[in-house]
Amino acid sequence: VDVAVVRTFPASAPLTVHPTLVGSPTLCYWTNLVSLVPGTNVFDAIVTDAAGVTATNTVAVFLRTPSVLHVTTTGYGTAAPLPPSQFGVATNNATLDIGRNYRIVAKPARGNTLSNWVDGTGTELSTSATLIFRMQNNLQLTANFVTNPIVANNASGVYNGLFYETNEVRVKSAGAIYNLIVRTDSVFSATVKLDGRNYVIFGQFDSHGDASPNIRRIGKTTIALKLHLDWNAKQITGTVTSPTPDAWTSVLLADKAPFSAGNRMPNAGRYTLTVPPVNDGSDSPGGYGFGFVTTTSLGTISFNGSLADGTAVSQIVPMSQQGYWPLFIPLYGNRGLISGWVSFSNGSPSGNVSWIRPAGNFVPGYTGGFTNDTTIFGSPFMVTTPSLNPGDGSMDIGSPTLTFPYAVSNNNAIVELSGGPTNYLSGSISAGSGAVTVTYRPTGAAANQTARGAILQWNGAAFGYGLSNNVSYPLHMH
Repeated sequence: VDVAVVRTFPASAPLTVHPTLVGSPTLCYWTNLVSLVPGTNVFDAIVTDAAGVTATNTVAVFLRTPSVLHVTTTGYGTAAPLPPSQFGVATNNATLDIGRNYRIVAKPARGNTLSNWVDGTGTELSTSATLIFRMQNNLQLTANFVTNPIVANNASGVYNGLFYETNEVRVKSAGAIYNLIVRTDSVFSATVKLDGRNYVIFGQFDSHGDASPNIRRIGKTTIALKLHLDWNAKQITGTVTSPTPDAWTSVLLADKAPFSAGNRMPNAGRYTLTVPPVNDGSDSPGGYGFGFVTTTSLGTISFNGSLADGTAVSQIVPMSQQGYWPLFIPLYGNRGLISGWVSFSNGSPSGNVSWIRPAGNFVPGYTGGFTNDTTIFGSPFMVTTPSLNPGDGSMDIGSPTLTFPYAVSNNNAIVELSGGPTNYLSGSISAGSGAVTVTYRPTGAAANQTARGAILQWNGAAFGYGLSNNVSYPLHMH
């Protein structure tokens, strides 16, 4: 029979001894002296008989070796011990057992926050307020406090933003993060809109402004978010990642919404906009989508309109501090979307957006689906009569296109002028909203058709669409 004793912990202090047999052949035991290191020592006694069969017995021994803990702070804050306290508490100049775990918490003074915990060499141990540490000989711990950057930079508040893949906007990987509330203690919560659902996340930014919450989805991959709060710029950047087998990474940007009753937004007003087509209408709608936007002094954006395939769209969301609108609207039963950053920096809404409609016949027309990357543009809207004054204007409508000369009367009626097609034409403009309705008779058709849109006063024009046999055609008044 062979006996060996192996120290398996700590790994840095290995030891193997072969004990001495003591006693008579019928009643015997093995004995050997072993050296201990401060703290926990774990030994495996391994017995092997003549047939090569082994048996192992494990024993743990704790060698109590006291040492003094040194705790200091920099900045404004204190450090306090946390239970349990059976073997001492983690305070400055406390005598504690080497190799035993203890807990201590950093408590910043008002207007301050913990930067980090470091040891005597300056090595960062943690950025969390609660530190669990293993006592070492003559251990030095320092809690470094700094002025709370969230308070100092007024970075607390509500953030809203978008995320999508940089090389291609796709429904499964594009979404929005709304109502991301950052508190002065760096704790946050938010709603993430992704794959047709709303997910609520919670977390806390560390002293570097970083956080890594996850979204667990039933039957799908777990989504990992990497967020960074730039308290100077008052923006949150990061990534949203899905692992294999459905791997993708989207880039996230969220901007602070600063406006409130105590900080009202200047230049609140009303606007109209259009969503231009990207082709002749054979593979995707050839008409112009349109919409109506109202911004309030509280910084709220209210939008409603119609895409050029007849899909109604609407959204209510705060304006960002940079004058941006994070447009994100799920469509077609959450199988499509329209998304993009829309800027008001030039006095009217404009920006690049992606409009995605999936393949399928759940909505008439365009069953092959499409992805349209286009640039929307708009104009401020003022209630006047006539709402549009094009002079000797031209209206292009239909497919094939008919061009009518027209004017707008003082009561906002659209009047056909002479010199154009003999086809029937009538229409009107809503003085209160800028909405346009035009009815005309296509050449050779047995019935009239109606197109709708919105005027853009800055452009002296109107844009819209009509549908004929589920095919979208343009309306352009200029």
